[in-house]
Amino acid sequence: MAMSMAGTRISVGVADREATLRRALGVAEERDRMVRGLHDLLGHTLTALTIRTQLARALVDTDTAATRGELDTIEDLTRSELQEMRQTVAGLRAADPAKEVDELSRSLRSAGVDVVVGTPSLVPPAHAELVAWTVREAGTNIARHSGARHATVEFGIAGLRICDDGEGVDSHRSRAAGGSGQGLRGLAQRADEVGARLAVREQVGGGTVVELGWER
Repeated sequence: MAMSMAGTRISVGVADREATLRRALGVAEERDRMVRGLHDLLGHTLTALTIRTQLARALVDTDTAATRGELDTIEDLTRSELQEMRQTVAGLRAADPAKEVDELSRSLRSAGVDVVVGTPSLVPPAHAELVAWTVREAGTNIARHSGARHATVEFGIAGLRICDDGEGVDSHRSRAAGGSGQGLRGLAQRADEVGARLAVREQVGGGTVVELGWER
């Protein structure tokens, strides 16, 4: 009887420890989700706001109407991104490739980068969120670090390809700007979680290629 009770206590103790570990793992995974989501969101938003503010400053003495338009855009962007931040924290935000392409085009063109984009509708629904985050991170890096003048975004049923003619891979890894490259690491982790692969490499003739691929 005593041995039976001891065995029961041991079993209960093991079960309690397993439950505690599962809860801790769940907390860690949720924290990681929030960190990645907020990094991807804030990096893009702050870059876009910086570009718009610089443009407004350049126009303020020569074109009042255009300056007012840029300030209106800054206000709209701030309100929109605040809502997205709340949704990210709540776990409700679903990234949309078409929306991210539109934002990328507007941000890069405001920064003086010529952009050619493909058709986001080619992306399979199962990979839409990953593609959207990749477009956002790559676009943010092009605007913030690369010094590019031209960029292209190509979509396919088995992958995504983003090219620029900027300073190369190191600029995307944020080394030149003293960054940590957290965004690319987060993207690689997202890709691995869904069986996709992310590659960042030098482009022949200069610039960077960001490629995301998956099995068809």
